[in-house]
This record gives sequence, structure tokens and C-alpha cells, in this order.
Amino acid sequence: MTNDHVTLHDIRGFVADNLSGAFKEAFAISRGTRCKQFLFSLSLSPPEAENAPVDVFDDAIEAIEEKLGLSGQPR
Repeated sequence: MTNDHVTLHDIRGFVADNLSGAFKEAFAISRGTRCKQFLFSLSLSPPEAENAPVDVFDDAIEAIEEKLGLSGQPR
């Protein structure tokens, strides 16, 4: 594919302020608990011809978190 890109938009609920640190923190917490799945991955891809603003992604993520019972979890 061409024109693929990834943008880190938000990190919240972690002491770390970067992606690498947040991953390490999530893994460390999982090692001290009985957690079975310490990461949840979500990928949102608008149709090629669309230009979706960031607030549309924010709203979609919040709705998905609520539906899956993940509201308030670090992300």
C-alpha cells in the first residue's frame, strides 16, 4: 500500500509519556497481576477517498471503549 501512515495521537493513564514507556509499563503491570490480555489493539481506517478529522476518531474510540467496557482504562 502507498500513503500508509501511523500517528500517535494520545497516551493517557500511564506514568510514561511515550509509546515505548507505556508498553513497558503495561507489560510490567501485567506481570504482577493475573491478567490474560494486557493490551488491546484497535485500528481505524477510513475509506481511501475520505479525510476524517481527528475528532471523528476520538468519538469512535470513546464509543468503542464504552461498548467494550474499557472506559477509563489507560490508552
